[in-house]
Amino acid sequence: MEDDNIQAVEQEESDSFMEGWDDEGGSAEADGAPEVVQEPAGAGPDEPQEGGGEEPEGEGREQEEPAQEAPSAAPQEQPRTWTLTHQGQALTVNERDMALLAQRGLDSVQTLREYEESRPVVEMLRSFAQQAGMSLSEYAAVMRTQAKQAGGMSPEDAKRAVELEDREAAIARQEAGERQRAEAQRQELARRQAAQVRMESDLAEFRQTFPEAAADPASIPKEVWAAVQGGASLVGAYARYVQAQARAEQAAAEEAAKQQEAVRKQNAANAARAVGSLKSAGGEGPKDPFLEGWDED
Repeated sequence: MEDDNIQAVEQEESDSFMEGWDDEGGSAEADGAPEVVQEPAGAGPDEPQEGGGEEPEGEGREQEEPAQEAPSAAPQEQPRTWTLTHQGQALTVNERDMALLAQRGLDSVQTLREYEESRPVVEMLRSFAQQAGMSLSEYAAVMRTQAKQAGGMSPEDAKRAVELEDREAAIARQEAGERQRAEAQRQELARRQAAQVRMESDLAEFRQTFPEAAADPASIPKEVWAAVQGGASLVGAYARYVQAQARAEQAAAEEAAKQQEAVRKQNAANAARAVGSLKSAGGEGPKDPFLEGWDED
């Protein structure tokens, strides 16, 4: 019974983390050659650099207190992403998707080149087909039938041979389309399985590195999940968030200290001006008895 309760708690925590991965907006594929409209910087916020000079030694020098550091987690480099426009929609793709789209673009260029080379012949046949009152495919079938008759076939045999070739070509196209769909489904399944494995591994590492945040998935900010959907690991994205928060808090503390120092200096200046005003008005007040001896020369 106790094991069932533990498994139920772990399943509930895992389901809470799944919400951050559900919106898969970071990987998209588009047919054709999309237009690249923006190439944002690949790296995230500036990473803090390790190391530094050695502390000076000597007496009378106060030891500076080390600044509070964020949890020690080696942030991973955020993958590069690109924003593309396809059919009026903005798509964010990663490096893997860009490679696939580039290959498709090359294939499209090759197909377009071959079409441009054959365009004069196609246009000529189309004009002949229009004169005969046929479509281009119908006119091509007639020409093929006549070619077989010229080779010695009877009109009936030539017509049946052309029809058989057309059926075989249609079946071949259908089979090729089915193979392409099956391959696309296989690749999509492999991609999802790999993403599932990566997600589970990333989640286990996150629970070990940031146990407090892992105990409350709702506390993870949206910008962290956005980075994860863009291809970053949860550990790396959250580590960068923690470091950015630490830098912001340090900057705020330094600004507050500057303001306090400015107020102190202003108060001291105001007090000095007030004392100067009293002296110029003759209101010096009672003198120190020890100073009176020096005043009477």
